[in-house]
Amino acid sequence: MAPSTPNTLGSQFVTIHVGPVGRSEEFAIHKKLFCEKVDFFNKAFTGGFKENEGMMKLPDEKPEIFRLFIDWLYRSEVAIVKDNKQYTYLCELYIFAEKICHKDLANNTMDSIRVSFYEYGSVISISLELAAFVYQHTEVGSKLRLYCVHEIAFRLWDGKESTWPSPIQLLYIHKAWRDHEDLFCDYFSYMRENPIEQMSPWQDMEFMSQDPEETCTYHSHEAGEAWKLSPDWARQRGRDENLAKFLS
Repeated sequence: MAPSTPNTLGSQFVTIHVGPVGRSEEFAIHKKLFCEKVDFFNKAFTGGFKENEGMMKLPDEKPEIFRLFIDWLYRSEVAIVKDNKQYTYLCELYIFAEKICHKDLANNTMDSIRVSFYEYGSVISISLELAAFVYQHTEVGSKLRLYCVHEIAFRLWDGKESTWPSPIQLLYIHKAWRDHEDLFCDYFSYMRENPIEQMSPWQDMEFMSQDPEETCTYHSHEAGEAWKLSPDWARQRGRDENLAKFLS
């Protein structure tokens, strides 16, 4: 999906108020782009709703997350991030994508989550608390749930003796997840299915795999439907290939 140009934007704008009443932020967005790219908003602004007047309120959304959405709307890219606050924002953007039923935004965001961890995994991570937040705001089958379980399995694996968390880690997991049965069950089901004989409990996640099935492990689309790597993902793959050539 190519970035938008002046010829594709049109001249009409819509106004979106994001955030709780009294503390909301106002965003002006090209109506043509907004409606053509996101069916959820197209139905709101072209149907028989109050939004047809050119204004919409989203009191339950965060301005910070909506700003990331607008950036994607105009550039068709989701930026990679370098700190945990922004990493959390990416997860919230993915949740927003599921809320408006937009698979392209969800897949672009997932690519950015993965590339961000690939490049800056020493300083960013899915915390146990963030995983609980994700499960609280997503449904069964969400690819973000799957990613959270896999990343946490990778984080808690010591690489030597056991794929299972230590006693201290188990207490921490119980405290963080005791109100999230789905997360608790998904994590330990995954650990049971990935025994110590394997090189890593994170076998499913080959970051730069050429295999479309592995590349799309965390994507949402129909079986057999092709998915084009986001520009950031493609650039990262190119850097890794160049490094491999240099080292060979």
